[in-house]
Amino acid sequence: MNLLYKTFIGITCSILVSLVAFAEDKDRDYSIYAIFGGGKNISEEDDLDTGIGERPSVRFNLGVQFTNKFALEIFGEMTSAIAAKTVVPELENTLDQPLVGYRIKTKSTKYIGGLGIFSFKPKFFDPSSVVAKVGLARYEARRLSGRFQYITVEQDDAIVEESEFDWQIKGFTPIVALGIEFPFNWPRKMSGQVLWTHMFHEDARNFTVGCNIKYTF
Repeated sequence: MNLLYKTFIGITCSILVSLVAFAEDKDRDYSIYAIFGGGKNISEEDDLDTGIGERPSVRFNLGVQFTNKFALEIFGEMTSAIAAKTVVPELENTLDQPLVGYRIKTKSTKYIGGLGIFSFKPKFFDPSSVVAKVGLARYEARRLSGRFQYITVEQDDAIVEESEFDWQIKGFTPIVALGIEFPFNWPRKMSGQVLWTHMFHEDARNFTVGCNIKYTF
């Protein structure tokens, strides 16, 4: 686990421990909430360019609601990994020859970031709200490692060569999300969200439709 994710986990745990004290503060003019949910990448089934697989992703958010119309969130998201066999054609294309053996491990694409949340409640939409999220995330994409064997020919002799690789791309990507939030009749502190989320950078491109559960402390 690298420093980035240790830091995120540390911040998250600190906030969760503080929630007990915040919950007892009746005079506060803000509220704290947590969101757990997931989404399905609808751009491609297995995206080799980003390393995002076809199974749903998982996301966890912590937020502070300052007014009925504005909040701030931090979040972490983990997608599924692509199937190892989808990497083989790219390796063969790079080498310009077929592989005779391989062992490949693929890992999920990860995002950690912050969001500004804007909520609007049109009269015809009451009690639900329209939610827009804008922010920036740090990503780790194309997380692949392993080894492979291929044949080279030297002086009419066929030689089996072996190579190892460990690939990973890191960077930042803008995020935009749009959706609706609807309160539950019970329990009253909970609500649901349906969101369309887009990660823009080509190395971490991800367009998902997701469902979230939100709990306000």
